[in-house]
Amino acid sequence: MAVRKTVLITGATGGIGTAFARAYVRNRYNLVLCDVNEERLQAMAQQLQQEYKCNVKVLVANLAATASVDDLIVQLQGIRIDAFVAAAGYGEKMLFAKEDIQASVSMIHVHSISVVQLIHAILPQMLKRRKGDIIAVSSLAAFIPAPGSSIYSATKAFVNSFIESLHMEVGQKGIRVQSLCPGLTHTGFHKEADIKRFDKIKGLNLWMEADEVVAASLQGLEDGHIVCIPGFINKSIKHTVPAIPRQSFYKLVAKLTDIDR
Repeated sequence: MAVRKTVLITGATGGIGTAFARAYVRNRYNLVLCDVNEERLQAMAQQLQQEYKCNVKVLVANLAATASVDDLIVQLQGIRIDAFVAAAGYGEKMLFAKEDIQASVSMIHVHSISVVQLIHAILPQMLKRRKGDIIAVSSLAAFIPAPGSSIYSATKAFVNSFIESLHMEVGQKGIRVQSLCPGLTHTGFHKEADIKRFDKIKGLNLWMEADEVVAASLQGLEDGHIVCIPGFINKSIKHTVPAIPRQSFYKLVAKLTDIDR
């Protein structure tokens, strides 16, 4: 019997992280699940073990804290990681001037710095085997800066650039990398008010399910898509935005953004 591969997933208890865990376990991977909430992690691990008879290791870490990420990297030593999915993340809906600076720094750590740290720790073993998969969950927001998401959009743009550069460094060495840029996704990430607001756009279904996003990501990985934008509407938005004159774009986004100034 072939030895099962192992995938490390951060943000494992979130909607997209959980969908990735289920997708990988269906492909006969063992799981190393990481999140900040130990209770939810343990419950998820127990459910997956019962349902799929797989091995699940749980690691608790706060990716906003450098010391916690350092400790996580130590715990990963000796574990063969065949695939890594960086799915940890959360939203932002506050003007930068009103936001606590530590909250901004914490988001940068979770979305960008911890991704760099973990990939840097995992990559050498993948390069030695000349095989491995890395998926970093970015966002359609990486292409659409907007008031109230200054840090969020910037961190996601960083991920895109980093992953594309990484591909050019390791893509010919057996390592597949991808920056996944989903749009609106039913995951619990968005507030009820946001869901209702976007549902009012008649004739367009802007929402995807987490399983759909993950399926598109994994197929995109097979097809060699370095920046994967799931869904026709999301692709259309990404390609349309650069065509809008920038001053017009600023005014349009300001009108569409529902935030207290």
